[in-house]
Amino acid sequence: MVAYTVAEALTPQSVVIHFEKGDTRFKGVYQAVNQMFLANCPRDFATVNREQDLNDEGLRKSKLSYNPAEFLRKSRVTFAGSI
Repeated sequence: MVAYTVAEALTPQSVVIHFEKGDTRFKGVYQAVNQMFLANCPRDFATVNREQDLNDEGLRKSKLSYNPAEFLRKSRVTFAGSI
């Protein structure tokens, strides 16, 4: 196995890719697994959510190269006291 991806339908129109793993000894392995996964999905999704880049500079650059349609703002909620 050279690469794989784990994803699920988020809505009927969108798929979320949780993570991809690939053997970096093969040039273009991540682009290939991404393209092949989406080309062989059982449904034709309008949008792909690639999740967060965890502030990894290389991953962020790679994800930006796909020309994202939008960015979602992340928020953190903290509860005062115990529940």
